Amino acid sequence: MAQVLECMNVAGEYENSQYWAREYQEIDDCLRELEPMLPAFQVERGLLFRIYTAMCNLKARWLTLRMDGFRRPRTDSEGFDAETRQTLRDEKAHLTRIVEHLKRLVAAAP
Repeated sequence: MAQVLECMNVAGEYENSQYWAREYQEIDDCLRELEPMLPAFQVERGLLFRIYTAMCNLKARWLTLRMDGFRRPRTDSEGFDAETRQTLRDEKAHLTRIVEHLKRLVAAAP
């Protein structure tokens, strides 16, 4: 989406598109580093730790941006309606599972 906005030269979206392009690149870098380890399950602890910390940072940034980005009706003390709160909880749970799996891989790596 970031690349589409950038190519369309949407007014005011250049910085936003650049940010999301960098986020996408970070995820892509993590996947590229992880893929060679999977077939033989030969993991490198240092590389796994880098991927783990990158995903922890990405999780924090993602959740902050998602909370800031919602423009739905604000109906409770947290400022979000029930559907938005559930969506954010689901996204947080999914990212937490990914981070926890990476954490276990780092702990199990030789």
